[in-house]
Amino acid sequence: LIGVCVAPAAITLVWTVVVDRSTIPGALPHPEHSVEFTWYDQAAKDSFHLLLAGTGLGAALTSFWLPPMVSWTLIAVFAFAALAFAVSYLIRRES
Repeated sequence: LIGVCVAPAAITLVWTVVVDRSTIPGALPHPEHSVEFTWYDQAAKDSFHLLLAGTGLGAALTSFWLPPMVSWTLIAVFAFAALAFAVSYLIRRES
């Protein structure tokens, strides 16, 4: 039963690691330079910035009118997103 649940992920992992892109007809040699990747990358950037702005403003506004738990939750989400950004930035700066 566990094998049935794990099989799709295991097959995908093996396929990704073992199969060479040059052996697949029609596969892009550099998928990171495709239009879809550019759209995905831009959407991820936009959504991250909206997440930071939304949680920051939401925490500030809810701290005045709603129960404290709501603002603490938004502050935690904002802090996590900001920390993830800082770590990613530092890693990319060093490489």
